[in-house]
Parts: sequence; structure tokens; C-alpha cells
Amino acid sequence: MQKLEVKELVDIITIHRPYFKSRLGDNIYQELLTEWTRIMGPYDFEDIKNNLETFLKNENNYGKDPDAYQLIRGLLTTEDKKTNSLGRVSCQFCGRWFNRLEIHNHEDRCRSVKYLDRMYRKLLNRQLLNKKELYEMSDKEFDEKYIKSLEYLLPHMTNILDIRGTTNTIETYYGREPKYSFYEVMGKDIER
Repeated sequence: MQKLEVKELVDIITIHRPYFKSRLGDNIYQELLTEWTRIMGPYDFEDIKNNLETFLKNENNYGKDPDAYQLIRGLLTTEDKKTNSLGRVSCQFCGRWFNRLEIHNHEDRCRSVKYLDRMYRKLLNRQLLNKKELYEMSDKEFDEKYIKSLEYLLPHMTNILDIRGTTNTIETYYGREPKYSFYEVMGKDIER
């Protein structure tokens, strides 16, 4: 990966996290470009860009800035890809085994399915029935089904943090601004 490609990644991050670049200042920005180029150098730009997109879509990362190590997580270096040493790793949620190229996408799907199942049990006292179908759907179909499920669950939620996080997930899916700040989603405005 080249320095120009790292600049492109920073530009993408800045679109989604408007203050990312400006908070750094010129000196630290240049240091970040140098360090990220060193760390990400052995990896393919498109793989890292896909990891960035996955990071930005993950509701648990709302308001968080990615770091270099999150962007290369689960990736093979260009050299490893050439020698085809894929290796196998298990999903931290279901325990199934995947090659290193597939695990990241699977874990995102698996985490979402587990969340829906947990919320159906908690709020409706029943389990999610179509888990197998959810794993087999295309990403677009799954995203639509996931949002529809969240919209169905939202009126049943009583926990303010669940309501805020779910509301923001739904709003951003439809391209709207989040209703709640990161501070509010994390409950930092609630006295304990």
C-alpha cells in the first residue's frame, strides 16, 4: 500500500468522521500517514478499504475512529495471498471455522444474528426463528431484514440505551443523521 492510498483512506474516514483529520493537526497528520503507510504497506488497498467500510457500518463503532490495526484485522498480506496460506480461524460467536479471508464478514453477520436473537428473547420472550435464512442471505437482503427487525423491536424496548442505539442504527441506515450523540448512546448523560 502506498502513501497516496493511505491519504485516500483518511479522506474516506473524514467523510464519516468530519473532525478526524482536523483534530490531528498538520504534524501529527503527516506522522499518521507515515506510520499507517509502514503498518499497512504489506496489505492490499482494496482489502483495507473493505475493512474500513465494515468498521464504519458496525453500530458498535458509532462515533469511534478506526486505527491502523483495526483496518488490517483478519487480512492477509499481499505476499501471503500469493502463497495462498489462508489458514483457518474460528468465529468468536458461533465457533465455526473459516479461512482468514472469510472470517471478518462472517463475524459481522454472526454478531448481528446473535444480537437479534438475544433481543427477541429478551423483549418478546421467543427465539428468532429464521437464523439459518439470515446467514444465507446476500448482504443487501440481510441489511434490509436486520433494519426491519430492529424497527419491529424498537417499540418493545424499555432500556434507554437500547432505544438510543437502535434508533441511531435505523436513522443512519436510511442515510439520515443520528438522533443521539455518541455521548448519549453510551449513557454518559444519565446520572447513576
